[in-house]
Order: sequence, then C-alpha cells, then structure tokens
Amino acid sequence: MVALWPSSLLLVRMNPKHFIPGIQLGWTICTFGQAWMKTPTQMYALRALTGVFSTGHYSGIMYLAGSWYQKGELARRLALMNTASQIGPMVNSYLQSAAYVSLTGVRGLSGWRWLMLLDGIVSLVILVPQFFLLSEVPSKLRPNFMFSENECALARARMPREGETELKAFTWSQVVHWFTIPEVWILWVISICNMVGMQPSLSLNFWFKAWNTVEPGSFTVPEINSYTTPLYAIIMTTTLGLAWTSDTFLKGRRWPPMVFGCTLNAIVVLILAATPVFPSNKVGRWFLYYNSGWGASANCMFWAWTNEILAGDSATRSLALAGLNVWGSVAIATIPLAVFKTVDQPAVVEGNYTAAAFLLLQAGLAIALAYWMHHKAQKQLRNSEAQEDSTESNFEDVEIAPTIKK
Repeated sequence: MVALWPSSLLLVRMNPKHFIPGIQLGWTICTFGQAWMKTPTQMYALRALTGVFSTGHYSGIMYLAGSWYQKGELARRLALMNTASQIGPMVNSYLQSAAYVSLTGVRGLSGWRWLMLLDGIVSLVILVPQFFLLSEVPSKLRPNFMFSENECALARARMPREGETELKAFTWSQVVHWFTIPEVWILWVISICNMVGMQPSLSLNFWFKAWNTVEPGSFTVPEINSYTTPLYAIIMTTTLGLAWTSDTFLKGRRWPPMVFGCTLNAIVVLILAATPVFPSNKVGRWFLYYNSGWGASANCMFWAWTNEILAGDSATRSLALAGLNVWGSVAIATIPLAVFKTVDQPAVVEGNYTAAAFLLLQAGLAIALAYWMHHKAQKQLRNSEAQEDSTESNFEDVEIAPTIKK
C-alpha cells in the first residue's frame, strides 16, 4: 500500500515497457529467495520486498491498456487480463496439490519451498519475452521490428487524447488536483466496496476445511485445493460476459454490468448469511459459494471507467488507477479484521451481511457516477453551444468593408 502511489508515478516517468518487466524481475528474484529462507527475519524481508515489487504490476497493465484501446474495446481487453489473473490462482491450486503430494521431501525440500521455485520459474519464462515484446505508450512509440512509422502514427491517431500527451514536471497544484476530483473519489469508494464484496468467496476454502471438523474425513487437502478452482472459472466466464456486453450491446456503458453483478452478488451473500453454514445438503451452499464472485466479475468495469474518465491526463490517470488498489488494499487490510476473522470462518454471518451492504452501495455509486458524468457532459455541451452562438453573433455584427477596385 505504501509503495503503490510512488510506483504509479514511476510508471509514468519510466514508461510501462521498462517499468513492468523491471518490477517483475524484482518479484522473481524475491520469490526464488523465499525457497531458501531459514529465519523469520528473512521471511519478513523477502515478503515485504515481494509486496513492493508486485504492487504496481496490475495497475501498470491497466494503465498500458488504457493508453491503447478505445471505449468499445477497453473492457474486453481488461477482462482478458482479469481472466488471466483468475487463471493464476487456479494453476497455483493445482501446483500446491502437486507439490504437496509429489515434491515434499525431494532433495530435502518441503513442498511449499518447491512451490516457490516453480512460481519463480513460471515468472521467469513469462518475464523474458516482455523485454522484447511489451509495447510503449503511443506517445513514446517509435518504429521498431513490430511497428512501422505508419502504424505508430495510427496508434496515436486512434487515441488522440493519449497519443501526443506531453508529461511535464509534477507541481504542488497538480498534486492537489489529483486528490480533489469528485469522480476519482467515487471510483475509489467503488473499489473499496468491490474488495469487501469479494470477501465471502474466500470463505469457500475455510468451508471445505471446516467440514472435516463436523464430519471427519469429508475432504482431503488435494480435494480442498482442487474444489475451490471452479469458483475462479466461473468468475472468468462471467467477467468476459459482462465485459463483452458492456463494449458491444451497451456501447461502452460501464454502470449497467456493475449494477447487475453487484446486485446479484448481494442477493447470493444475503442468502449465505441467512442460512445454516453446515446444512444437511452441502450442494446448495456449495452452489452459492460458486456464485459469490459476480461482484468481482464487474471489476474491469470501474478500471475501464477510470481510464476513460481521465483520458488525456497520464499522471492523474496512473495515480487514480493505483488509488483503486490503494484503497482496496486498505479495505481488505482493515474491515475483515472485524467481520471476516479467520477464527470465525466460515461462519462469518456479520461479514456476509457487511459484504452485501457494500455490494449494494457499489451498485448505487455506479448509478450516481453515471448520472454525474451525464450531467457534466450535458453542461459542457450547453456551454459549448452557448460559446458557438456567441461567436456567430459577434461575426454577424462585424461590418464588412467595401471592396475598392482600381
């Protein structure tokens, strides 16, 4: 959380082409290091550094996408990247199961140390091509083996508000401006609501484990790791569906999918809160947990919205995108301590009611922001029309001098 905003400003100064692979390299080195840590101090240091290096990656990717894609394209691209971020935990769950079963004790290393090595190897394989293939933002794009001069010009022409953005030195008045934009604060609160609304889906793992206390031998460790993965698959599918709907049928409107996803998610969470945690029939509650990620599916809506609202102002856009992570992280670092305590899992009734309230608040804020932006656009249109009328009136009042012929 501390590193997020400085990271966002470095992103703008350094360009995503260099910044994103750079921080991933740092993350990879720290992940390899965790396979060999021996003391708590080493663990604290490596985990802290891992957090610093990972902090700007997601918002950096979102910033880069917002620099390249138009309104009817952006949500789908962000959804694809969100889908990739869901595939990560799925793959990691299978890796955890494999490491637990097959690698524990191999060459004297425990399974979790092998998992760190495997994560580092995967990251390294993905990292190397980025140094050659990851693109710059259009304003800094130059001809290379991927883009011709005409294609560079096309990239800038497609995004005129981003294509020729000139970044000047940061000033104090600019900093004040960053933190006094009403729509940015609405988006930040939406991010808070989204992160709290996601918490009930995290109870699924605890629920499987708790069944072994109620009915010993209900689920093995590999089964628990594997049975949680369909939740990510469902979130991936619904994320892509909402994004395609927003970009196509809804013509770039972001609030309807968000309202739909959050409202449906709130209904699911309220049912979880009002029904027994350990029912006689596991299937019903199992189904509810699998459908507790609809709010998370709408995540790319407010990320796309932030990119679009702040198009043409690179520093503000980058800082606002990082702020979505900052305030979301603040929320999940504090609110779960009160209502989603690990010792209470999976019987977090108060937490589920709290999550439902935040999800409904997110839906309400999406409607409010849509109204605010519509009202703002109408006001700008009226001002523009009034200015044009004034210009035409002045033009009509000008006396045209007679032409003098020799």
